[in-house]
Amino acid sequence: MVDHLPLPPGQELRSRRRLAAPSGGRAVNRKGHATKLSSDLAVATGQIDEETDGDADPRLVLKLEAVTRLSSGPLRGLDLVQLGESQSWTYAVLSNRDSRRLLDRLLAEYSSTTQGSKDSWEHPATWAQLLDNIDGISIYGEDDRRDPDLTELSFASPETVDILIWPSSTAALSTERLDVVRSIIDIVSRGNPDVGVLSFDLRPQTTSIRARVDYSTLGLLLQESWVERIRPPLRTSFNQRSINRAAVPLDLPGPTGAPIGILDGVVSVANPLLMGRVMDAGEFPPGHVFSGPDLHGTGIATICSWGSLDFVVTGVPAPPSSPLISARVLDIDQARQDLFIPGQDHTTLEAAIRWLVAKKNCKIVAMSINKAHAEDKLLRSEVTATLDSLVRELQFVLVVSSGNRGEEPASGWLGGYPNYLQDDDAKVTDPADAALAITVGSIAHRDVPSREPAEQIIAVARAGDPSPFARSGPVRGRTRDGMAKPEFVHNGGNLAHDDAVGTASANDPGLSVVVGTPPIGGQFLTTEIGSSYAAPAVAYEISRIAARYPQASANMLRALVALSARRTERSPLVGIDATRTSLYGLPDADRILESGGPIAVLAIEDEMATNSVVVHEIPVPYEFAQGGSSRDFRVALSFDPPTLRSRREYMAGWMGVELVRGLTYEEVVQHYERQPSVAEVEADPSLIRSNLPSGRLRPGLAPTVRQLASSTLIRRDYVDQTWDPDDESYFLVVSHNLSPWTDRQRREHSHQRYSLAVQLVENDRLDLDLHALVRARLIARARGRVRLR
Repeated sequence: MVDHLPLPPGQELRSRRRLAAPSGGRAVNRKGHATKLSSDLAVATGQIDEETDGDADPRLVLKLEAVTRLSSGPLRGLDLVQLGESQSWTYAVLSNRDSRRLLDRLLAEYSSTTQGSKDSWEHPATWAQLLDNIDGISIYGEDDRRDPDLTELSFASPETVDILIWPSSTAALSTERLDVVRSIIDIVSRGNPDVGVLSFDLRPQTTSIRARVDYSTLGLLLQESWVERIRPPLRTSFNQRSINRAAVPLDLPGPTGAPIGILDGVVSVANPLLMGRVMDAGEFPPGHVFSGPDLHGTGIATICSWGSLDFVVTGVPAPPSSPLISARVLDIDQARQDLFIPGQDHTTLEAAIRWLVAKKNCKIVAMSINKAHAEDKLLRSEVTATLDSLVRELQFVLVVSSGNRGEEPASGWLGGYPNYLQDDDAKVTDPADAALAITVGSIAHRDVPSREPAEQIIAVARAGDPSPFARSGPVRGRTRDGMAKPEFVHNGGNLAHDDAVGTASANDPGLSVVVGTPPIGGQFLTTEIGSSYAAPAVAYEISRIAARYPQASANMLRALVALSARRTERSPLVGIDATRTSLYGLPDADRILESGGPIAVLAIEDEMATNSVVVHEIPVPYEFAQGGSSRDFRVALSFDPPTLRSRREYMAGWMGVELVRGLTYEEVVQHYERQPSVAEVEADPSLIRSNLPSGRLRPGLAPTVRQLASSTLIRRDYVDQTWDPDDESYFLVVSHNLSPWTDRQRREHSHQRYSLAVQLVENDRLDLDLHALVRARLIARARGRVRLR
């Protein structure tokens, strides 16, 4: 076995180029703009203010739709309490009657001012600039607080719901807000013992209550300003399908991969495919009395351990398997006959993850639990925020499923495919929008149905294309393009369309995923569909990489699995942006386990100062750049910034990587270090202002910087394939940019750890020992015979 090569450490620049300055503001006709905003405010709040008793002061949450970031100072000056900001620059602010009247009077004065003039304006200039940048005002009301999943609850009797409370800046504020909401439930519970608080979370960023409430109490809570969202607990469903009975493979090899932690239901160790592979099991929350066994956990566990169970059906030799640690977090709701998380979702998951990672040393955790509807919240949920925080704190790889589209599109599964894959209804579901997690979508692995009559049964999707029920991105991110999700795909199954009746079904074994089940009457296999089974398959691939490189960090494992992925589509789907259903494609650990012969992999784990630039030189051999053969160049960058739920810039910073060639190190520094301003150059002609390298000196990599602007896992390929042996030097320029958080938050985030991996592949000249050539350059550099920079 040949290990990966060390990528030379980077050299941090003493200074860096300034980012492009924000625009000075848009031109606004203030008279017309004020009329529009005044009308918005009246429509949103007028009736409520008029109907409320004079002694009452109704607190209302307003949605301020802006064209850019709004300064917090003017909002505080108007006595508006900022609750959160979204990707689309929509701000949720708490107002009282006095603040709304002040805003209305301010708009009247604002209408008579001229942009850029100080006349007729006695307030701070920032107040007028605030109004310049507000596009609209509306109410954050019951419809915003009502999660789409609430429609699944009948409320014929009290139902269990999660009540999310707006994030707070301090523990005192979160306690105050939670007490207000809790008092509503407590008052009702005095007359109805079936209504009451079950649990709560006081932490400022994830303040929430789980409670049983009746319909009238729900109505009261939906009107409470401190409530951000009300939804049922996260649930998953599993319906067993039939498959032809298969024989238990003989002499199955023992587990050899890195242990995978599973967040799911109970895992049946009686299944012969799991015997000797589940090393430990726990139940969360502690003290909860679970009901009978479910089927979901066993199915997930068998895919986590084996990657695919097709070998059982086809009789081919068994692949390597991974050991498992099971954390049961799903129980059966006997009334609804589906699965749910006992306790509050995020606190239960946190306890289970801490046990898996800190106590059981799992570096990889798989989770296939999602909401049913597309992610659509103003802020990321408390579940997503908790998962991201834990990934950064505990340093593990979290693999989550993207969710499934459950309802048939209006155009039909077959007739509308693939166009509906990009609908808003097809977006990934919570918590698949976790920035630091790996999100996995679903592709069709097979497209030959097994049902009869064959002439009238067809597969909706081709093998390698997105499953008909697949979910897509992007999700909210730093830019309007958002964060690309899901990063990877794996086999999640397909749908069969019966032409005779014009409907699609999910019960065709030939199109489904073979999974394990608790053995009954000798049967230990079944078939299912869904991204639930794609996510553990990717966790299996990461487990193989982690077993080969046990010292690799979570960031490095993410970078290496990104290098291993390839797109699966036979041909582009017309009208579909393939990166929206999968950014990087299908991972295969075999592509990245070894570095040798025509494949050279270099990797480094490092740390850099935030808001800086680091330059890594790549020892590309002269022989690799010669000739016209087919070559691949891939680079992967993974990092784990802090996250904050209440901020539009959810992550504390973002990173990027570019390829520069044909320049000396000194010339690269000259281009990327801080440049004199235009005014300074005009005052001193001896100063030189360098532009960024362009053209062949900085070749384009795919995906684009814009597509990856909000991602924490970046994989870029050089697709142009123009190489020149006269380019004696190659550099990767890694940059970090801080988000516009507060000064205190910036000081707390002075450095960012990251992992960088590069893969060079010679596809035609298989006798070219690329690994040895790169290694020789590294040795020569270490001995001082070659100056790489």
